Amino acid sequence: MSKKEAKMVKIQVYLIDGNILEYEVKDEKSAREHAYFITQEGYRSVSDNVLTWYPAHSVKKVKLLPFKGGYYLDKVIS
Repeated sequence: MSKKEAKMVKIQVYLIDGNILEYEVKDEKSAREHAYFITQEGYRSVSDNVLTWYPAHSVKKVKLLPFKGGYYLDKVIS
């Protein structure tokens, strides 16, 4: 695996209709920026030469995989 491949972060966008859309960006900083804008502005998807806009209220959650930059790790207590 090259250094470039090792830094890639997959972004998964979970929509309220049950679909999961994903793509990759170059690093964790870019992934955080994309996740922020997806939750604020919505998500744009291009598939088969069709641009589809999902407004922010259609986004259920955004996951970044793998993500190793967290200093404050959450614990589930209930």
